[in-house]
Amino acid sequence: MKKIVAMLQPFDLKQTIYVYENGNKIKVVEIETAEVANTICTLAQEEKVEEINLGGAKQYSKGIGKKIQEAATTQYSTSFEIKYL
Repeated sequence: MKKIVAMLQPFDLKQTIYVYENGNKIKVVEIETAEVANTICTLAQEEKVEEINLGGAKQYSKGIGKKIQEAATTQYSTSFEIKYL
């Protein structure tokens, strides 16, 4: 099973996103904070990810999770399972 894991930091200019498959890291992407939602959606579709895990500050992660769901439904016509660490 493929999943995306991101430990989000509210005041960092860039965020690091990891893609795992069966517990093995297969891809690491560093992106600007302003592009997190769209980049995660794009990466999830490219890699056929089944689950997105967001960690870090809870309110910040939930806000990003909401943006991911909005982008997924409006721009990508899909949805992802998002879990908060």
